[in-house]
Amino acid sequence: MVKTKNVPQFADFVKEFQRFHIVEIALYEQISDVEYFIVTVEDVKRYYFISQEVFIGNPGAYDVEIVFRHIRAARKHFSDFLLGTLPAPAMFFYQTMIVADSVRRSYEPLSYNYSFVGLIMRLRETIDEIAAASKSDYEADVQRFEKKVASVKKAAISNDFSCQLFRDKMAKGGGKSSATSGTRKKHAKKAAGPSHEEQAAPIPKDLKKLTKQQRSQKKKEPRVKAYIPPVKPAPVQPDPLETTGLAHSLPPDLLIVLRSFNKKAQVTKIRALEELQAGWIDKCRKEGEDGALVYVLIDMLPVWLHHVPALFVHPSRRVRLLAAAVHLSFVQISPIRDQLLSFLRDSASPSQIESILGTWYLAAHDIEKSVASTALKSWTDVITFASGPRDQLLLDDHYLPSLITFIQRATLDPNGIYMYLNPPPPAAPAPPTKKGVRKEEPEPPRSKAEELEESDTDRKARLRIGGLGAIRRIVGKIALQTLHASLPDDLVNFFNNPALWSSLYHADQCPFVGVESFGYGQHNVRKSAWALILSLLSAPKTQVESLLPLLSVATLRSAWVESDTTVHTVMWQPLLKFLKEFPRAWEIERVHDYSRDENGDEDSDSESSDVEAEKPPAPDAATKPSAAYQEFLHFLELGCSGTPLQGYPTVVIVVSTISSSANHHLLSPGDIFEMVLQRPPGITFNLPHDIFPSMQEIDKILDELSPDPIHPSLAVIQPLIPPASAFTEPARTSTMFDQRGFSTYARIVDALLQVFIEDRQIAKNNLWAIRHFQALELYVQDFISIPSAKSEVFAAEAIHASLETLVSRVEQVTTYILTSSTNERWRETALAAALDNRPSTSSGTLTAFLGDIIQRSRTSDNLRDSRILRNILQHVFRDVEKDEADRWMQLARKVEATAPETSMVIVFAVTNFAPEPLRLDRYRNELAASLLGIPPAKANVEGLLTLRKLCASAPNPESDVVFLPQPRAVNITKACQQWITSDEDIDEEVVSAITAIFYHLAPILQDISGAHWEFAYDIMENNLEGSSLTDDTTLGTLARTLRLVTLMQDLCSTNKSLRAEWEERKMPILTMVRDLATVSLGIILAISDLLKMCHLVTDSSVEVQKMAYRFLVIAAKKRTEFLVIEAGVDSEGAVNMDLSESLLNILQRSTALEDISLESPNVFGYLLGWMLLFDLFHESSLKVRSSYIEQLRNLDVIVAYFIPTILNLLRLDQGPHKAFKLDIWAVDEFHVEYYETGSNFSLPVLAAHLYYRALLTVPSLIHTWVTDCKDRQLSSSITNYTSQCFSPVIIRTELTHVRSPESTSLLVDENFTIKVASSVNEVVASYSVDEHQLEIKLKIPTDWPLHKIEIKDLKRVGVDENRWRAWILAVQQIIWSHVCLFAIPHPVSLPDERIT
Repeated sequence: MVKTKNVPQFADFVKEFQRFHIVEIALYEQISDVEYFIVTVEDVKRYYFISQEVFIGNPGAYDVEIVFRHIRAARKHFSDFLLGTLPAPAMFFYQTMIVADSVRRSYEPLSYNYSFVGLIMRLRETIDEIAAASKSDYEADVQRFEKKVASVKKAAISNDFSCQLFRDKMAKGGGKSSATSGTRKKHAKKAAGPSHEEQAAPIPKDLKKLTKQQRSQKKKEPRVKAYIPPVKPAPVQPDPLETTGLAHSLPPDLLIVLRSFNKKAQVTKIRALEELQAGWIDKCRKEGEDGALVYVLIDMLPVWLHHVPALFVHPSRRVRLLAAAVHLSFVQISPIRDQLLSFLRDSASPSQIESILGTWYLAAHDIEKSVASTALKSWTDVITFASGPRDQLLLDDHYLPSLITFIQRATLDPNGIYMYLNPPPPAAPAPPTKKGVRKEEPEPPRSKAEELEESDTDRKARLRIGGLGAIRRIVGKIALQTLHASLPDDLVNFFNNPALWSSLYHADQCPFVGVESFGYGQHNVRKSAWALILSLLSAPKTQVESLLPLLSVATLRSAWVESDTTVHTVMWQPLLKFLKEFPRAWEIERVHDYSRDENGDEDSDSESSDVEAEKPPAPDAATKPSAAYQEFLHFLELGCSGTPLQGYPTVVIVVSTISSSANHHLLSPGDIFEMVLQRPPGITFNLPHDIFPSMQEIDKILDELSPDPIHPSLAVIQPLIPPASAFTEPARTSTMFDQRGFSTYARIVDALLQVFIEDRQIAKNNLWAIRHFQALELYVQDFISIPSAKSEVFAAEAIHASLETLVSRVEQVTTYILTSSTNERWRETALAAALDNRPSTSSGTLTAFLGDIIQRSRTSDNLRDSRILRNILQHVFRDVEKDEADRWMQLARKVEATAPETSMVIVFAVTNFAPEPLRLDRYRNELAASLLGIPPAKANVEGLLTLRKLCASAPNPESDVVFLPQPRAVNITKACQQWITSDEDIDEEVVSAITAIFYHLAPILQDISGAHWEFAYDIMENNLEGSSLTDDTTLGTLARTLRLVTLMQDLCSTNKSLRAEWEERKMPILTMVRDLATVSLGIILAISDLLKMCHLVTDSSVEVQKMAYRFLVIAAKKRTEFLVIEAGVDSEGAVNMDLSESLLNILQRSTALEDISLESPNVFGYLLGWMLLFDLFHESSLKVRSSYIEQLRNLDVIVAYFIPTILNLLRLDQGPHKAFKLDIWAVDEFHVEYYETGSNFSLPVLAAHLYYRALLTVPSLIHTWVTDCKDRQLSSSITNYTSQCFSPVIIRTELTHVRSPESTSLLVDENFTIKVASSVNEVVASYSVDEHQLEIKLKIPTDWPLHKIEIKDLKRVGVDENRWRAWILAVQQIIWSHVCLFAIPHPVSLPDERIT
């Protein structure tokens, strides 16, 4: 033996790699063992240190052959290093190896883009160059080696394939070789035999690229079974017990325990760990740190550290738990802890550092909580990510890369890392067999220990869960070190690996990467992957954005197909946070090219061009459907995959992130949000910050909307609305509305409002949202007032979306917030800051909120901000004192010049909602006096503004406050008269403002005669002449004029002198008013077609609904009269007797029954539609009535819409005890004009009346539904309710009608008589024939008309029995179809059958 004491240099080490042809041998022998390795130059350096450690440890005991044995043991890892330097290592070497070894493989070569031999030679040259520099500094050699390898990496192929695909190709279905022992020996010999020259041989011609036809023919040939070499893990590492002489120095009992760790049996390992804990560590603790056992354990520490990596990843939970407990006990003993740190800092090789720290951190994130908590405690005691005390190991740039590398390997290739840590012992050579005789050796039975081991799938899942958890914590620790700490490049590259994110996918085939999903069949792996997403989002946004192309596809394609409810609990928070921060992920997914991710087994690079030619052209990116969006819709159809309580509350947030290109306008977030609003279990998020757009983003959306009111005619109901000339810009109409007709801004604020309603604490913590609630309320009120105008916030469909309910919720939240402060002086503090024109110092308080509202209004002075301020002040001034009101007037005067709109709303609020301050009275007089100084030339600008200010300061006419002294009032009229009579062109807006101010001056001037009254009458006549109900621009002036006319009528009724002047002028004025009304009424009454009128009952105003119904009843009567006449003379059936399509659309509309308690106008309008339907039946002929009933039956509107609505309103669906009581109500009458909102009985009483009319009008349809009802309890409740509350009224009405003179005159004659017995609800009809009588009796049931009238024959004379029965049946059918007893047919009207 040749012994040496010299430590080999790095260059010599590399030379020995070259000498043993590690490159060639590794590529041929180890290629099938390649998993997904991420390897750096540290892999080479670590084996240099292995050999170095052998010499240093015992330089005289080993010869060069021992070193070479270690070098040969490193062959596998050096090949991994070479593969790891290439972008697509596995697929590249798989392809090129097929070419070089084509003689023994039948696979078709895939690609020859790069020369395999050329690449090997370049790597060899790199090693030669480093070897030639043996005298250079070690670090310089390493740097040069890394630089050269990097250059080789750039020359590699650019296509990126997953090694998982390579494994699938090399070992389909399993990892075991299917070859016989003889075949394996032959291939092993061939793998070791070829020389370098043989490897460099050119590619055989018969293996070069085939044509498409040749490939098709080749696929039909039977495939030769491929040789799959068995897995060759790393060689067994020498036990320190043998290499360091510890076997001769440690106590025999401890030696037995330590040798037990080499045993395979699980029970043996458990006993050894228990004995080590109880027999040695616990005793050491009892002795104390100065005892002798401490030194024994310190001596054996290298042995423990040799075995602990394998123990940390052992299949047995018990083994892992005991190993974690023993390790924790070791680090809790100070001398042992110090020795461990010393070993890791000074003595451990890179491979040892990687294995120990890597498996330790994996155990700290074990799937078993007991193992993880124990290992994590020992880890946190010893390891730190930030600078700490000396007794902790800092994971700096020396240790952290090794740890990350190991964790990445464990995640991507868990089997490879497991075999690396648990290499099997070399197999004994097979005994010789007789030549020519093949003996099949039976497979040895599995031992009990092997049976207890976990399956290959479960082991991979367990290690991946640990790896994902470890990476997640590393990312979190890095993010915590610095606020914007960047992730290392190797981590970013790791996250760019598509195979990693297959951990999110539940099925075996992942759509975004061509591998078997890591998450397939392993819900805990998927949970860990989602948790990693959440941690990754804490990284700098720029780094996360670099991962968006992959993360967008992975998250969106995995989330909506996830079926495991336990995964949902972890999934929602990272998914929502990701979509909130990166909403463009939907668009990225939509345009993603999935064809690049598909790598079928039979496809190849050489076929790519042909395959592309066969594919249909790809859809345009602008029209390409989103696969994720379609999966999302299916997810909703399945009820959020079975978790509606978790899914629906978050769906609204998801929808708000979907881009328009994904057709999200088909879905309304508000509709989904209203399904349920609660915090799902397992989801923790901060509302509204983690879910909704930020305050700045919502502010930006609002700023992009027009600040002007929807239309100038709003001045009819809102006195502060300026004339049209004050509007800054035309309204812009958005096209992005959901099903309800809500724009993006309306959806966001509506959702925020619902959150605030549910959680008042959130409302108090986010006062900034009140401004947006008030803005939305303005847009709602404007839209409700003029729904025909164009709105940027609402589409026409929104008029049916219970907008009044939204307004009431806004008022509810605003009132609560503005009255919930415990600081009584918060308002005065905000006022003081506004007077000083400085911001509030207390952010997030009501003081700061009010100051912000004032500041925004005075800065922009637009109509929206000033109207918001007006609404806020209305709430704020509820308990204001006079002194404070005076200071508010001071603020109004201060901002008057720079912000006149803001000044006017403050004055208006003080005038109407606060006690009258002295400064306000002085302000009015100053304005009145200033009018005389305004010349006619300035009347259109300065004069108009002054008049508007005066109107804003005018008190309520019902109050006791005097607007102005009489002299001031007279002066105002004189100034206005001078403008009008001048030669200047005075705008109509000025005349309208004069009309408005006259309304406030008339009570003051009523006792003073003069020219001012003539001037007022002239103004009224002028306004009426120029006004029209069809011209929206004149409505404001017309309303002010009519208001003034009404006031004049009231004043003249009590003022004799004023009445005398008014009588001379009133007739022309009232005539013009009448003409306007007549023309308008004529327009309405001229419309006899309900197609143009029925929609009026759905107006948002109850008063408009009442007026519309009144006109529509007239139109319905006219339509019925027309149809009766036309149907009577129509012999060809050409008359169209169909019901109005517009009316049917209303009747087939789903009502907002959840808002019934709030008396929604939508429900009232819907019920008025049914009133109109039954009005159409009134006085209709049999032919018209039959046509109507047939249409209703075919459309099923009674069963599908009418009955459910009535049952809900009358509460019959809640049981008979909760049904609405009708004892005090008359169901046969209902006066629409007396309908009132805000009561609990208005809608139920109207519903009862409608049910009564339905029983009279369409009893057969009601009877059919009751008969077919499968809910016997409901059917019984309806029958009893009808018999108690409706049938007596209907029976009484019908019997009264039969007894009435009108009916008697039509039915009774000398031969035919009718007798009514009201006490027993019977009618007897008699017909006399030649002194003989035919009699029938009609018995009305108590629940009529739910059950039919019973007809009995009392006397039958001279009529055949069959004819008699036919006649009785005909009578029954006629009565039932006509409903009323008035329809009793006269015998002569029956079929011409002779009565004998």
